Amino acid sequence: MSLPSRIVLVDGSGNITLDALDWLSEQKVDLIRLRWDGRIASVHCASGYAADRQKVTWQIATRANEENRLKFAKPLIEGKIKETLYNLENILPASHSRDKAIDQAHSTLKLLKEEPPQDISKLLAYEGQVAQGYFFAWRALDIKWKAQGKYPIPDEWKRFFSRSSLAVLTTPSNRNATHPVNAMLNYAYTMLESSVRIEAIADGYDPSIGIMHDRMVAERHSFIYDLMEPKRPIADRAILKLVQEETFSGADFILQEDGVCRLGPELARLIAQS
Repeated sequence: MSLPSRIVLVDGSGNITLDALDWLSEQKVDLIRLRWDGRIASVHCASGYAADRQKVTWQIATRANEENRLKFAKPLIEGKIKETLYNLENILPASHSRDKAIDQAHSTLKLLKEEPPQDISKLLAYEGQVAQGYFFAWRALDIKWKAQGKYPIPDEWKRFFSRSSLAVLTTPSNRNATHPVNAMLNYAYTMLESSVRIEAIADGYDPSIGIMHDRMVAERHSFIYDLMEPKRPIADRAILKLVQEETFSGADFILQEDGVCRLGPELARLIAQS
């Protein structure tokens, strides 16, 4: 009988005996318990190190070599642009902005193939141009509202303008959303981040050692952001579908005193299920 190298428990509750922990140590099977969001709650391992050393060594070596970083990152960005292009061509409503964004995505994919960038910053610049046009095309979305007499909403909620939060006055940021669509996107990305983190830790990677996203801080799981890139437009689809099919109410959102918009529990549950 072959045993796994690690057992990963996600959230939940229960008990485990010392005898069971000793048996796992004897068999060299690591036991990792994660919180609901994929962050580590506890680790029990014979080696004293939860990650797979070979995979962590690969992460560090790849991160240290620009050519290898590009080999890792380029397919992720190409995948993201292709998924973005699908959303533009098949889901977002027709508009001049959408047409421009489609042209930009096609030309960028061609450029990546014919004149591949020589460093990560250039690669991310290409991706940023596509993302800018893509979210500009979201301005054509028709956001439907009901019961505005009972649950009034700010005028700026009636249309989508930008991924940046109006609550941030110095540096543009996507965090602390001030618009319902951005609040829904942030929640969807949080769900995606949790899923990707659980998978990466289960596979033995160190989530803090990013390759494309090179900020190496224990609290900031840069490697997870690397792996999320091609999946972000897929998460976008759930929100696009929701915006196109649902009629929202001001009661679906919580507007804080600082202008930050949060999801109500029912809407959050709906997005999590999608």
